[in-house]
This record gives sequence, structure tokens and C-alpha cells, in this order.
Amino acid sequence: MNQQWPNAGHTSLSLAQSHGFLPAVVDRGGPAERETTAEVGDLWRILIRRRRIILGTTALFGLAALLYGFLATPLYTATSQLLIDPRDRQVVTNDLNAGAVAPDGGITKIESQVRVIESDTVLLRAIAEAGLEADPEFGATGNGILSRAVQGLREAVSGSEVQPHNATLRALRNLRRKLAVKRAEKVFVVDVVVTASDPDKAARIVNAIARAYLADQAEARVNAAKRAAGELNARLDSLREDVLAAETRLEAFRADNGLIASSGRLVGEQQLTESNARLVAARNRTADAKSRLQGIRSARGGAFDAGATPEAIQSPTIERLRSQYAELTSKEADLRTQLGERHPFITAIRTQKSDVKRLIDAELGRIVQGAEIEYQRALANERSLTGNLEILKADSVQTGKANVRLRELERELDASRSVYNTFLVRSREISEQASVDPTNARVITWAQPPEDR
Repeated sequence: MNQQWPNAGHTSLSLAQSHGFLPAVVDRGGPAERETTAEVGDLWRILIRRRRIILGTTALFGLAALLYGFLATPLYTATSQLLIDPRDRQVVTNDLNAGAVAPDGGITKIESQVRVIESDTVLLRAIAEAGLEADPEFGATGNGILSRAVQGLREAVSGSEVQPHNATLRALRNLRRKLAVKRAEKVFVVDVVVTASDPDKAARIVNAIARAYLADQAEARVNAAKRAAGELNARLDSLREDVLAAETRLEAFRADNGLIASSGRLVGEQQLTESNARLVAARNRTADAKSRLQGIRSARGGAFDAGATPEAIQSPTIERLRSQYAELTSKEADLRTQLGERHPFITAIRTQKSDVKRLIDAELGRIVQGAEIEYQRALANERSLTGNLEILKADSVQTGKANVRLRELERELDASRSVYNTFLVRSREISEQASVDPTNARVITWAQPPEDR
């Protein structure tokens, strides 16, 4: 086309000169310069001259596009929306997974969940639910003659039959080509888009992917809880053995050192406390017996009347003899006044008074002897308890040295029990939490079969 523009320019120049618009060019015998410019009119004449080629090409491409529009398989796009909140639901306290939002506002978590939706685990689950392994659109062998021929050619080239897992992998590859997972800015909503040849199929696949994602998240939580509980249970056996070993060491040490406990206290400590209390009581009894003995000794052999009788020597016998002695004294005074000092009755009364006084002295001697015996017994009991207390004190010194090791063993036992109880309670909590899904994700828009291609 570029080679024809000079000729056209030369022709238009000759026409212009022949009509007198341009002066004639005088040929001076030199070489003629070729015109390389073209005008709009020249281009228009070129288009008119080649109109058949242009119209034919346009009609050909238009016909090809029209045929493709009639013969090509129509495609439908279905969309489902998932709301994924980065803040997990705090169903129970001490949850295995943290519920706080990341410093970036949870965007990283949402982007990670987008990749999870595109993962093989979720897509394979959706493929199994939607039955895409047997769908010819996703790589399965069709029932037509051409499809069977292509399948036979593939088997001949590969030398083996197509395995079922290969059909799953083909469906996975084709699904990835037809899948788009995207998230708009500043929102936690994820759009799952699938394009298929059938509107119902497209909606079914999208919804299957959404359900597969939710099921995968729930299963991941359950598996994590079970794995953690299994690890804790495996550790519990070792912790239980540690507790049993610590209890065995503690009981063996107590038995070897005689550190027997009762009601939360060592028997030696209880004996020392009780012996000290008994010694204090014995000393009080000894002091009372000694005071009574001294009182009886002081009252014995002296002149006394009923009102001056010490409390320590008051007894029914003494009181009765004192009454007789007082009565005889009163009679003696009356008879002395009536009969005189030398009357036989007065002598008889005096003899009776001497006998009563002798009986009183004998009774007082018996009381003194009893008080003496009681005092000696109290003193012997005090000395015995004092010796026993000294022995218990010596044993307590040795026991105190053993208590240092005993308290250390008790602390080791308490620490082992505390760790064991913590692991046991946590294992039970995690086992119960395995049935609770705190994931805060839900489908806010289920895909519907699209009406437009």
C-alpha cells in the first residue's frame, strides 16, 4: 500500500497541472523527485478500491462470532458470601483459642481464611459433596463417542487405566480455574464465585464450598482440641506416677522416723502437748495436797472449836466427835456450878471428854496420814510426768530435725499434686470444649441459580 501512494500522488499532480491549477513543471534534464505524500482523498479512493476485501473480512469475523455465540456453551456465575469475624465467640472460659483481635484489625486472619477456602482440603470436600468427579465439565469421561475415544487415547498413551484419584485431581484443577475467592477492602465479607455451564450446578458448587469451609473449621477446632487433650492425657500418666512416687517416699520417711500423723498433727507433737497439760494439772494437785496436809498438821493438837475447824479436816466423824466434846463441856460447866469441882459426876464427864479428845486426835492422825499419802502420790505423779515430758522433749528435738526433710517431701508432694490436678482439670475442659465450635463465621448469602449468562 505504501508503494502505491507515490503513484497516486503523481497522478493527482498531473491532473492538477492539466486543469491549470498548478504550473507546468519544466523538465530541465535532471533526475525527477518522487512524491511521498498522500492526501485524505487518496486514502478514501484506496478504501473504495478495496472495499470488497474489507467488507468480506468484516463479514467473515462477524459470522465467526455469531457462530461461536450459538455453538459455545453458555457460562453462569453464582456467588455466595461468608462473614468471617476475627473475634471468636467466647462460649466457655479458658478457651483453647484466643478471642482477642490482632493489632491489624483481623485483616491478616481474614486473608488467611481466604487461602483456607482455596485450599485442597476444603475444595476436595466440596468436590465430594457436589459429585464433581463424575462431571464431564470438570474432567470426567463423558458418555459420547468422542469422549470415549479421547479417554481410550489417553489410556493408550499413558499405558494404564485412569485411576479414580486422577479424576479427583482433574476435578480439583478444573474447579480452581472456575473458582474465585475475593474480599472487598475494609470488610470481613468474603465472596466465593464459581462459573459453570449450568446455573443450578454453579449455585450447588458454591454452596458446597461454603458448607465445606464451615465443616473444615469445625473439624479443625475439634481435631486441635482432641490433639491437645491427647497430649495432656499422655502426660497425665507420667504425672500420676510422679504423685504416687512422692506419696511413697513421704510415707516411707514417716514410717522410718516414727512421724505418724493423726488428725493432721504428728503423734509426737500431740503427746508432748498432752503431757505438758497433764504435768500442769499434776503440779496443781500436788500443791493442793501439800496445802491440805499443812493445814491438817497445823490444826492437830491445838485447842479448837467447831467454827475454827479447817476446811481440809472437815469430816462427818470429826463433826460428830466435836459435837460430843462440846456437849460434855457444856454439862461439865453446869455440874461444876451445881455440884462443885470434886463431885464424881464431874470426874466422869472429864473422863468422857478425854476419851472424845483422844478419838478426835486419832481421827486427825488418820486424816493426816491420808493427806500425806495423797501428797506423796501427787508428788510421785508429778515427778513421773516431768520425766516423761523430758523424754518427749528429747524426742521432739530429733523429730524436729526429721520434720525438715518431712516438710520438704510434703512440698514436693503438694507440687506434684497441683500440677497433676491442673493437667487433669485442663484435659477434662478441653475434652468438653471439643464439642463446642467457637468459630464466628457464617454464610450471609447462599448462592442462587443465576438467570443471566
